[in-house]
Amino acid sequence: LEEIGGFEVLRDVLAEDYVMGQRVGKTGKRVRVSPYLVYNVNVRWSLARFWKRHTRWGQMRHSLAGPAYVMEMIINPVFLSVIPLFAGNASTVSIGAALVTSFYKSLGDYLLGRRLGADLKGKHYLLVPLKDIMVGFMWFYPLLFRTVNWRGHTFRIASGSRLRKIEIPEDLFWPRRLLFKLRTRLAA
Repeated sequence: LEEIGGFEVLRDVLAEDYVMGQRVGKTGKRVRVSPYLVYNVNVRWSLARFWKRHTRWGQMRHSLAGPAYVMEMIINPVFLSVIPLFAGNASTVSIGAALVTSFYKSLGDYLLGRRLGADLKGKHYLLVPLKDIMVGFMWFYPLLFRTVNWRGHTFRIASGSRLRKIEIPEDLFWPRRLLFKLRTRLAA
């Protein structure tokens, strides 16, 4: 830990686990991933909490991967299959493609869930296409916004997921405060 700079070098990093692994790897030591699964099931989450978590993760990945982040879109076949529907080009073929893609993605997630021993009911897998479409729209968020609210504080996410605290003046009249927040979110 001392060789990579201690916890001090990670304290202002949003993706500290990833950055720690990178730093350890640069020392010439091997980084290994645990063979044990960590179950992270989010039960009874609000849509707002789901949105915040996934957009924050997207922002981390975008800040770490840079232009390579664009390639993530290809791993969401359900979202890609419904783009023609949202673009107003719904046809029998495009609707059929979206339905077939959604069916096979749900089936694949179901089979994977069974193999891993997930404690989800079969009916929950019917929601997979809806989740994938939402995540597809969330993919754009990090391209537009560079700030995250973490435990009541606003931070700008810089390269390498480094966080910079942003102080929003309390004494601004609400329209100027709103513009300040918007300008801060869009800052590159």
